[in-house]
Amino acid sequence: MKLIHRRLLNFTLLTIALAVILLIWQLNQYSLSHNAFYSGWLFFGLLCLLLLLPLRKRIVGASLGKVSTWIQLHLYVGLLATGVFFLHVGWQIPEGLLKKLLYFLFVMEALSGIFGLFISMSLPPYLARSGNVLYQDIIARQQHIFGEVEILVKASLQQTDSTTIAVFFRQHLLDFLLKPRNFWHHILQSKQAIHALEQNIINLQRYLNDDEVKIINRIQELLIEKDRLDYQYAGQSLLKRWLFVHIPISYALLLFVLLHVTLVYAYIGSM
Repeated sequence: MKLIHRRLLNFTLLTIALAVILLIWQLNQYSLSHNAFYSGWLFFGLLCLLLLLPLRKRIVGASLGKVSTWIQLHLYVGLLATGVFFLHVGWQIPEGLLKKLLYFLFVMEALSGIFGLFISMSLPPYLARSGNVLYQDIIARQQHIFGEVEILVKASLQQTDSTTIAVFFRQHLLDFLLKPRNFWHHILQSKQAIHALEQNIINLQRYLNDDEVKIINRIQELLIEKDRLDYQYAGQSLLKRWLFVHIPISYALLLFVLLHVTLVYAYIGSM
C-alpha cells in the first residue's frame, strides 16, 4: 500500500473512532450515565496503550510487528487520546491543584509529541543529504580532525618559520575544534557560523606566502568536514534527546492519573 493511501486509511479509522466515541458520549447524556467515568477510563486505557511503544522498542527479536508500525499506532492513538482528554476535562483549565497538574502534564506531553513528530519527519532528509554518519563515530572523527589540524599548524611553524597560522589557530579555530559547536545554527539550517570562519580564512590568506596558503587551504577543508560532523551531531542528538522529555512526562502522567482515579473512588466510597 502506498504511503498516501495508508495515511488516508489511518485518518479515516481515526475519524471513525472519534465519531463512535462522541456518539457514545451523546447517548450517555440522554441516559444520564456518568460521562466523566466513560471518558476517564477510556483515556486511561489509551494512555496505557501509548506506553507500550517504549516497551516494544526494548524487545528485540520477538514477533510483535515492526517498530515502524508501532510508531504509527502510537501517533494515531496519541491523537485519539488528545481528543478524549479534552472531551473529559473540557477546554478550560480545571479547578484543583491535582487536576491542573494533570492538565499541564498532558499538554506538555502532547506538545513534546508534536515536536518529536515534526523533527522526526523534517530532520532525517537533511541529515541524509549531508552524508550519513553513525552517531557513535562522530566524536572520534572530530578528534581525528583536531589532530590533523594540529599537525598542520606545527608544520607551518617548521616549514615557514612564521607564527601567523599558529596564532590564527589559537584565536579562531581551537575553540571550534575542541567539541561539537553551533548546535542551534545547525538545527535551524543556518550556515552563518562556518561562513564567518571561512571569511576569516580568506582575510588571513592575503598575509600568507604560498606554502602557508597550501596549509591553510587544507585546514579549511578539515574545518568544513568538522562542520558537517557538527551538523550530524546536532540533528542526531535532537532526535535522540527529545525522548528524554517525552517519555518521563508519560510515566509522570500515568502516576498522577492513577492518583486521580484513587482519590475519585475514595471520595465516592466516602459518600
